[in-house]
Order: sequence, then structure tokens, then C-alpha cells
Amino acid sequence: MTESFPRQDFFEPKEVESILSRLPGYLQDYVLFTWLSGWRKGSISSLTWEHVHKGEIRVPTSKNGESLVLSLTGDLLSLIRMRPSERVEDCPYVFHRCGAFIRDFRKAWYKATKKAGGPWRVFHALRRSSARDRIRAGVHG
Repeated sequence: MTESFPRQDFFEPKEVESILSRLPGYLQDYVLFTWLSGWRKGSISSLTWEHVHKGEIRVPTSKNGESLVLSLTGDLLSLIRMRPSERVEDCPYVFHRCGAFIRDFRKAWYKATKKAGGPWRVFHALRRSSARDRIRAGVHG
């Protein structure tokens, strides 16, 4: 069995900030939430207001079948507190595009990363970067 090499495609804070400023408005908070939480794209896209409770987000099932619980503090809390201003009638999603479920945004992601001038990275690199940053900060789990 061959050993796979560790991933090397991580984002630094300045790179994320540069990309955020070049994304369409509907994706800016979505990407920021990804970077701050480390959650998968599918969990974020399907996040509804019924999952948001006082001081935390609880999602009953994730990709691996386990529930997700995220404490809302600092920048995450600020981000979620600002989202109600983006609410659209009859749209249950916290992050959406004019009231519609966010599915595929590869084209917008590619354009923003290209305009930011850094090396292109897949969206999932935000998840890896978030995990690495939490480990560096001494926060595990």
C-alpha cells in the first residue's frame, strides 16, 4: 500500500480576505463561515434557521452520519447575528442565493481566486486551513 503525501494547499488569512472581497455578495458570508467553522460545503448549504439555537448551531446529521454542534462565539457569532438581514420569505436557509439553495459555485470560486492573484486552490482547502489554524491556536476537537 502506498502512503499518500499530506496536503499542501492551505489558505493564509490574507489570501482568504482577498478572495472574499472578490466573491459575489451571496457567497461572501458562506465562504467566511466555511473558513471560521471548518464545516463541509454540504453541511453549510443545507444549514437552516431551525438548526440555529441560542449560542450554537445543531445539525442532526452530517456526511459521516454524526450530529454537528458548533458553539457560536467571536466572529462566528457576529456572522450569524448579521444573517437575518439577508432572510428571504419562505427560505429556510441561513446561506442562500436570493432565497434559493446554493449548489454549485465553482465558476464564481475560480474567478475570485484567480482575481486574488494567488495560486488556485479547491474550496475544500478552506476546511483544511480551518483545522490547521485551530490546531495552531491550541484548540483541538
